Amino acid sequence: AISGIIPDYSNLIEFSEDWFKKAGIDLFLETTVEKIDIKNKKVYFKNDKIVIEKQFDSLIFATGAKPSIPPIKNIIINDKLIKNVFSLRTIDDAKFISSSIEKGKNATIIGAGLIGLELAETLNKRQMNVTIVEALTQILPNTLDLDMSKIVFDELVKKVKIFTNHIAINVESKSDKIEKVIIK
Repeated sequence: AISGIIPDYSNLIEFSEDWFKKAGIDLFLETTVEKIDIKNKKVYFKNDKIVIEKQFDSLIFATGAKPSIPPIKNIIINDKLIKNVFSLRTIDDAKFISSSIEKGKNATIIGAGLIGLELAETLNKRQMNVTIVEALTQILPNTLDLDMSKIVFDELVKKVKIFTNHIAINVESKSDKIEKVIIK
């Protein structure tokens, strides 16, 4: 979607609210769990001002995930990522990146997993100079064996710079906006 190949971010949603309805699944968006009564097997949650009570047989916590931000010096100021430093996990993250890079020329991506490499390809298609920094000795370390990773690496380095076995240790910024990434 960031590259424009997928024309609308809504096309990224795999299961619509209607799908859940047809599957017989009650979906409560923008709802907060207020209380869990383990003894009576009930959960109480709130949507706007309505409190809803549901009985359960099994309770499963599936709260989603939070992006892992590496311990890079100066990347967070006042509990927020500095300007032009992004994490990519949600559709809102993708929209924010897309709107922020319109005038960008250079991008550094920390991590050479699937998401990092997809983003590198996307930004390259948007005519940006892309550098990837991967702490491990190969790209796609959790996905491919070394021999297969090498084939992908050899193709990728034709379009982007890749530093494997390197870590980002610091960023330099001006007015809380990133200027440089220092890698080791």
